[in-house]
Amino acid sequence: LNDAKRVAENFRKTVAETRIFYEEHQIRVTVSIGISSTFRSANTDTGIESVLKQADDALYKAKTGGRNRIMVWGNTPSMGII
Repeated sequence: LNDAKRVAENFRKTVAETRIFYEEHQIRVTVSIGISSTFRSANTDTGIESVLKQADDALYKAKTGGRNRIMVWGNTPSMGII
């Protein structure tokens, strides 16, 4: 999970720092990312649908929490809060 957060944060920062110029305008772009993970064991039956739903829920929280941030499902806002 820490690797996923690190990769997501690097991507978020790269996108936020990228400047796009069109004619005489500068366009700034940001990205919000939702992260979820699972570990299969005899005690859990977390399918891909559940993991994707958790990541989607985390993404929704990132967007409603101010955008341009990373949220990990079930946690408070993670790195890169702007």
